[in-house]
Amino acid sequence: MPSKYTSALVLALLSLSSPSAWACSCAYATTSELYSEATSVFLGSITKAQLKPGSGGFSGKYDSHIEVTYSLIETFKGSPDAEGVVLDTIDLGGNCSINFVVSRVYVIFLYGDKTAGHCGGTRSTRGEPIVDELRALRDSSGV
Repeated sequence: MPSKYTSALVLALLSLSSPSAWACSCAYATTSELYSEATSVFLGSITKAQLKPGSGGFSGKYDSHIEVTYSLIETFKGSPDAEGVVLDTIDLGGNCSINFVVSRVYVIFLYGDKTAGHCGGTRSTRGEPIVDELRALRDSSGV
């Protein structure tokens, strides 16, 4: 019969390997807050995604990044290029990367020149009502 210490160790190890233990922890922000802080917000179809090791302008373990090419579908804020590049960090433990999938459509929130991020609102539009909310924000701001 296993001891109570062995059982506790097994449970602790299982909790470390569970997906929720690796979940990304973002401060909560409404779509309106994310929209107002972003320099550009748009709907884009991903046409290419590739790993770019080092020289990404990110520091430390985040220097490797994913470079994603998109084709613009609809603009909500700013003036994104009709075809352009977005950078996403590769998070080595917190699962905060966006996990872009080629041919999928994303709402992309850019902060600065080309940087997007999971905590910044960028996400796939699959099953998300966010597009209608962004249209309403755009229309109310007179853009």
